[in-house]
Amino acid sequence: MRWLWILLFLLVISAGGWYAYTKYFTQETGMESHFIPGDAWLVYKSDSTDRESFILSQLIDEATMKAAMDIIADLGVEEWLFYTCAEDDRFGLIAYGASSSIQSEVFTASHVSSQFTILSNYPVQLEEEHLKDELFLKAQKRSNNFCLLGTEGTLRKISSYFPASTVNILKTFIEDSWVTLNIKETTQLVQIDGVGLSKQDHSSKPSSSALLRYLPAQCNSALVMSLDSNMSVLIASIPDESTGNAFTALGASKFENRMEDEASYNGIQIGISSTTHIPMPLEFDWTDEAFYADLGSFFIFTETVDQIRSIIDDYVADDVLTRSIYFKTLESAITDAQFSFYVRPSAQSLENELVEVSDSDHGINSIVFQRHAEIPYQTFFNLAVSRNEELRDQCPILWSMYADSEITGGPWRFKNHYTNVEEIIIQDSQHQLYLINADGKTLWKKQLDEPVIEDIQQVDLYGNDKFQILFTTASYLMAVDRNGNNVSGFPMKMNNKATAAPALVRYEKNGDARIIVGDGPLIRNIGGNGEAVKGWKSPELSDQLELPIAYRSFDGKDYLIAFSRDHKLYFLDRRGKLRGRPQQIVEHLKEPEIYIGSSLSTSFISGYDSLGKIHLHQLNGDTSSSTILPVGTAVVANMIDVPSKSIAILNGDRIYYRDGDGSVKLDYLLPETMIADIHLVDRAKNWIAVSSEDGMNTYVIDLNGKMLDRMPVDGTGKPIMLDVDGNSVPELCVKSEGGEIVLYQLTN
Repeated sequence: MRWLWILLFLLVISAGGWYAYTKYFTQETGMESHFIPGDAWLVYKSDSTDRESFILSQLIDEATMKAAMDIIADLGVEEWLFYTCAEDDRFGLIAYGASSSIQSEVFTASHVSSQFTILSNYPVQLEEEHLKDELFLKAQKRSNNFCLLGTEGTLRKISSYFPASTVNILKTFIEDSWVTLNIKETTQLVQIDGVGLSKQDHSSKPSSSALLRYLPAQCNSALVMSLDSNMSVLIASIPDESTGNAFTALGASKFENRMEDEASYNGIQIGISSTTHIPMPLEFDWTDEAFYADLGSFFIFTETVDQIRSIIDDYVADDVLTRSIYFKTLESAITDAQFSFYVRPSAQSLENELVEVSDSDHGINSIVFQRHAEIPYQTFFNLAVSRNEELRDQCPILWSMYADSEITGGPWRFKNHYTNVEEIIIQDSQHQLYLINADGKTLWKKQLDEPVIEDIQQVDLYGNDKFQILFTTASYLMAVDRNGNNVSGFPMKMNNKATAAPALVRYEKNGDARIIVGDGPLIRNIGGNGEAVKGWKSPELSDQLELPIAYRSFDGKDYLIAFSRDHKLYFLDRRGKLRGRPQQIVEHLKEPEIYIGSSLSTSFISGYDSLGKIHLHQLNGDTSSSTILPVGTAVVANMIDVPSKSIAILNGDRIYYRDGDGSVKLDYLLPETMIADIHLVDRAKNWIAVSSEDGMNTYVIDLNGKMLDRMPVDGTGKPIMLDVDGNSVPELCVKSEGGEIVLYQLTN
């Protein structure tokens, strides 16, 4: 990766070079610049001993850097200068205010004066050809922390990293010059900027940095430049999941070779055409027949149609580079520019055509180099480096909001019947309900006396396509409209207490709503007006409800299916009369669930025990069990695919996905130990969610074989999947500590 740093600094020089040597400084004999050889290519001065210089550590070898820092610490100086020469690897350290010398295996020679001490790896002397005084004084006047780089020495230094043809190309547009860099370093961000003189006027070229927004967030390197007042181009390297390498994408702001028979993908026009008429700084062998996408004011080109579709998918999902955490950490240092070079060094393990692969890891998250010419014959440049060790590439956050206290219930979905946009309901530890719209704004709060039991349901009590929420607390059956007001006739007071969520039933398509709810061991039937339904028998079970009532009509007969806490299964007709005798289910069944099929024989209750057995109790009375789970009390399971009886199994830090016959479809090792709970977030896609044992992270896993991109997200508990912006790209809503609810944009 060190070659990349040197190349970037070389680009800085080419952008900000051509400094005229000022005539306004007088020469002083015996000053420190007279000891610095004229062929030096790097001069770095600092007045900080709080930390090692990150920039300097990227430009010199580790042993020299360590020896220099040790000497600075031993001498106790606060101001120092390091220089190095390209031709024969001579280097030296100037310690200001030091009156003694410390030699080491690296610094073998020294010279002590009244103002400074010089240590070096060669005999120290006054140089006949030395660093020009005016250059040194000018840099020192601008800042006491500066870096001087020389073009000629830098070119010699990088020659070993590039073929001779590349070096010759560099020599054609980089003149012999020096540039002074202003450096700002923090623990997480390094910024280098400056301004230089240019022999040409580039001020008419427009900014092109906005083109980065068309690239996927996972882009590992990109080059964007304005060629003239009408044309900007882009070259990017993007990971390709299908090949495990990276593919190159090209882009242009102007394209005139469009085909008449374009196709459409995700609402965006795509086609095939040649790009040879677009002036690109690099050549590729596939541009005679490239796939392109029209993104409005910009065109993207790739070698294959799958690559162009991948870029479009990310673009439509707004999973773009400018929203990436790697770009966001640099955002404060990024400006409009005619030339931008973005690199993620940690992503360079993939073979690509833009940046040389390096296995080195210098703790760098991302780099952006930019140059811009707003004023004729002047060039401004900027180099920003993110180096946050705790940086995590997480799904983009669309919004977050805080409840008044910890979130204890939800999130639950609730559709706005005016806009058809999905909204979110939560409950906090003070028992307040919140309705939150698609933008994260709280529309209302409603104070309750108790927690919501299990889930909140969206219902249409009156059959007029206007929705309410239906739920129970221990003491009340409640129905609330979308404005947060109680529906007429509600809440209804329980005589005993509720232990399961209510069920809304309509026996005919346009029939009246019936709410079947457990009140202690009694089963009550309530109309949409909040009053008891006449003719209901009010059956009494042997225990309270374990699960909400399920309803289905089989062979023209209505079945209200009740499962009590003592594991008895009851069948009731629409009047509440018992159909047959209760069926006893195994008492040690964990996590029982009712699955309704087309008949009693295809409907069943499933669960598992701590001995590793999955139990199926068909509603016609037949039972079966199979030992397919690991043994242990921490094991949990969830039936994902009902027809095949496929089951997701969590055991500590491992997810298994098995068919009903026990054959393994997936064996996936998780990054950490999880809470013993599996949440099914999308049955159609086989997506489940699990949360870490410490309650900090939530992972969404595709049981077809992989974890979703950019996992984990912050949060815990059961998340919900929804589409608040209607773009067919799912969002994930999850609660986090401190009463926070967060909406993430998924990128899969």
